[in-house]
Amino acid sequence: MPHNELVSVCLATYNRSHLLAKAIENVLAQTYTDLEILIIDDGSKDDSASIIRRYQKKDKRIFFFSHARNKGLAAARNTALNHSNGKYFTFIDDDDAWHKDFILHFVDAASHFDEDWCFCCGTDYTNNFGTHIHYIPYMKGPLKHYIKKGYTPPVAAQFYFSSTVRKVGGYTEEIRSGVDHDLWLKLVFYDINIYDISKACFIPTLSREIVNYRKSL
Repeated sequence: MPHNELVSVCLATYNRSHLLAKAIENVLAQTYTDLEILIIDDGSKDDSASIIRRYQKKDKRIFFFSHARNKGLAAARNTALNHSNGKYFTFIDDDDAWHKDFILHFVDAASHFDEDWCFCCGTDYTNNFGTHIHYIPYMKGPLKHYIKKGYTPPVAAQFYFSSTVRKVGGYTEEIRSGVDHDLWLKLVFYDINIYDISKACFIPTLSREIVNYRKSL
């Protein structure tokens, strides 16, 4: 398996400094180390910037970009994409987590495919009733087929060739919610296929906070 392909990781944040350090630590703990971590502060009014700068001093793989005003998640992802140098592009939300081999497994899978493919994985967590959930979707083929069957983009469990996301024009910045759904629809027009890596590597936050990406008043 190739261990020298650069992976660009986008971490967008907005006024959630209380969650930011944990998310950064999660990415830094990945067993696959050929990373660049592009952290986008989307116009935060809290102390997010100081937290990012503190980590940036510790790890040269971290790159910090700041929006003067809140532009939305799609714009934040595009800022990361436009400054990325990796062969692959992925993202993590500031309230979610990955298993330590998340990126390793994705790079291993993607190395067997070309830019006509994108990738996803399943979820692994214990719900509020104490039940262990280990869910793996079955998606191996044309993305259009699975959208028609009702599949939706798994949050923070997606992995792309950077060139593929650029080819479709990146994320649509006019959309404030459902940016991943919109991206998938754009990918369909380019006949992109999807492949789930048959592993559950994403750990969702049960008490997910709603991110308000509306323009600050």
